[in-house]
This record gives sequence, structure tokens and C-alpha cells, in this order.
Amino acid sequence: FSISCGLYAIIKKSGIMGAKEQISELNLIRNTINEVMKDLRSTIYGYSFRKYGTSGFMDSVNKYINEIKTLNNINITFETKGSHDLLAPEQKNALYRIICESVSNSVRHGRATRIDILLSIDSKATELTVNDNGAGFDTRIINEKNSLGLGVLNIQNLVNYLGGEINYTSEIGKGSTVFIKLPQITSICKEEAV
Repeated sequence: FSISCGLYAIIKKSGIMGAKEQISELNLIRNTINEVMKDLRSTIYGYSFRKYGTSGFMDSVNKYINEIKTLNNINITFETKGSHDLLAPEQKNALYRIICESVSNSVRHGRATRIDILLSIDSKATELTVNDNGAGFDTRIINEKNSLGLGVLNIQNLVNYLGGEINYTSEIGKGSTVFIKLPQITSICKEEAV
């Protein structure tokens, strides 16, 4: 509402305002938009897990893993170290999606019969390791953008968005490991209105 009123005031006074005054008013509106975007983004990222209570993130991951185990008759372990309360809503959302994509890749492409997931969280960093006993792949394709599947691209985009690092190790016939390290943050929200 204040943004709308501010823009209306600038339009009404545009003939009598100097350039410096207009720029000052527009910068004030831009800063307000940035704050609104930050609040909205935080709400959107956190909503799906908050609506189920404080353990919504862990419940969602466990529910997904149990569904995959049941539907595919596969052994999946999920171990956590540290408190997921240290994660920002953006991180929880991204980690959930990364786990889903990684497990899906292991099952569909790797034909794995065992997947081990370790999520380690401390005050400095969050590390996620997804290890499987599947078919493996030639890791050189990771450097060839045109060869990547949608799942791997999604994982890389999420890790890049969170300012993290990703490492794939694999050998044909000997399974794969995805290792992701994310810096610990309280909120991403770097995007600004132009």
C-alpha cells in the first residue's frame, strides 16, 4: 500500500519535483520493494514446512524416502547430525529438492538397490552426502552442459543459488556419490528490485 501511495505521489508531483528529489523518492520505494520481496520469499520458502509444524522438513524428507523405499523395494538410510533448526527456510526447501532429485537419479538412472544419505548440520556449514551402489556414470559429462539431465541441472542450480559447492564421484559399475557443502546462513534474499 505504501509503495502504491508513494508512486502516486511521485506521479502527481513529477512536474514540480527536481531530479534529485525524484531519485531519492524512487530509491526509498525500491528499498521498500526489496524488503517486501525478502519477506515474501522467506514466507514462500518456509511455508510448506512450517504448515506441518517444526519438524515439517524432516517429516517431508522421511515421507519421501519411505515412499521410494516402498515403491521400488530399495534400501535407503537417512542419517542426520546436528539440528535442522540451524537451516534457513531456503536451505530446507533446496535440501529437500536436492535429496529428492538425487534419490530419483540413483533409482531411475543408476538402478541402485541401496542409497545412503547423510545430512550434517553445524553452525558453520551444512553437508549432504548421497551415496548409492548403482550403475555409476562417467563424471566428465558433468562438465558438458548439453549432456546433463534435468535432475542434475536442478541440483546444480539449487547449490549455486545457496552459494555452495558440489562434487560428484562415480565409476561405471561401482555406484555414485554426490557431496554438497553449503555455507550456513540465516537468509538468502540477495535479489533486489532493479
